Amino acid sequence: MIAAVLLDFGETMVERISDRYAPLTELDVRPFPETAPTLRALQEAGFMLAVVSNTDTTNDEQMSVVLRNFELRRYFNAVVTSISTGIRKPGSAIFQRALSQLACDPGESVMVGDDVDADIAGGSALGMATVHVNRGASGHPTSAATLTVASLQELPAELAEMNQRLRAGGG
Repeated sequence: MIAAVLLDFGETMVERISDRYAPLTELDVRPFPETAPTLRALQEAGFMLAVVSNTDTTNDEQMSVVLRNFELRRYFNAVVTSISTGIRKPGSAIFQRALSQLACDPGESVMVGDDVDADIAGGSALGMATVHVNRGASGHPTSAATLTVASLQELPAELAEMNQRLRAGGG
């Protein structure tokens, strides 16, 4: 059963943004319209949530401030950035830190993100299910990912279906 959902930040929950020269707290961050309703639906469905993000200058506390500014922080049980961890995705330590904070095993978790090399490969290497957010992809599956969605809004239904298959023993 999937109990925890780890989500990338940039281009997954918010429009593409780089914090190379300044922390996200100093930049114009714009969440996608479906981000808040999706997070609310996932939380209401009983999933634990974590942000797992490669950052250049933004640490865990600053990421929490950005999430709070958009009233999104309340949905997350953990916030993990590469700056605070010292390891970037696809390195396993950043995922393991989030899983540890959630008290979940990789097999009970799914990594959701837009980057096949960082998010999907990193999550898969630990044995996590993965969801590739491929915006505008009209249903073309990503071979490396467990699932591919064109928008976060598809995620609650897809994860409910995945858990239903797992309960039925269909993997």
